[in-house]
Amino acid sequence: FNLSSKIDDVTHSFYLPDYRVKEDCVPGRDTHMWIHTQTLGTFNIFCAEFCGKDHALMVSSLEVVTPEDYELWKERMIAEQNKPLDMTTAIDPESEAILARDADQLYGTYCATCHGDNGMGGLVEGARNFTNSDDWTNGNSISGIYQTLTEGIPGGQMRSFSQLSKWDRMALVHKVRSYHRGDDLVVDTPEALAELDERYELTKQTPVKRRLPIERAMQILTVEQGGEGGAEVGAEGGTEGARLEGEEGGEE
Repeated sequence: FNLSSKIDDVTHSFYLPDYRVKEDCVPGRDTHMWIHTQTLGTFNIFCAEFCGKDHALMVSSLEVVTPEDYELWKERMIAEQNKPLDMTTAIDPESEAILARDADQLYGTYCATCHGDNGMGGLVEGARNFTNSDDWTNGNSISGIYQTLTEGIPGGQMRSFSQLSKWDRMALVHKVRSYHRGDDLVVDTPEALAELDERYELTKQTPVKRRLPIERAMQILTVEQGGEGGAEVGAEGGTEGARLEGEEGGEE
């Protein structure tokens, strides 16, 4: 685990009761923590330090699975993350593909804490009010909101959500726009949408670098550095041509 928070945040406390683990997350400091487990299952995570009015919302879970299940999950996530958009479908808030993303749940998970269930913002300093068109950094067009979700706003508390798939980000764009009240919601021109597509390669299947499992990568590094374990790795065919980020022709 890597525990980190901004310098202007408050102290939180990562608490994993089933493992008897509690570690503070101190503003402006990175704290690294390793947990070794041989028990499969789902384990609750809490914040054990009162940190403000939303303290009770700071809950999560740790899911421990087999290496095989993890690899299958990772493959599904990579495929989902890089699934290209069909722009005609993606810009239609009523299309089946957009409605299937469950934007309400996405908004509740990633946006409501700061912007509120009603989209009026103000729950943290500088949180955007989505109901009007005043002072949007990148505008309230589809392309502008997508840019904000992808890149965040430098110097502000709005962070990037580029870890979400292209489809999930587009569903959130429509959810944010649905809160607008008035007749001045910006409509994207075909040129603006084409520029958005080109900038973020929305309609392309993003190439995925093949990666080695951690254990295999450590074996190769050990051999390259002249450490122990060379005979074992060599017996598997040696390390010639192997790459930590397995490009075509390298080992997987």
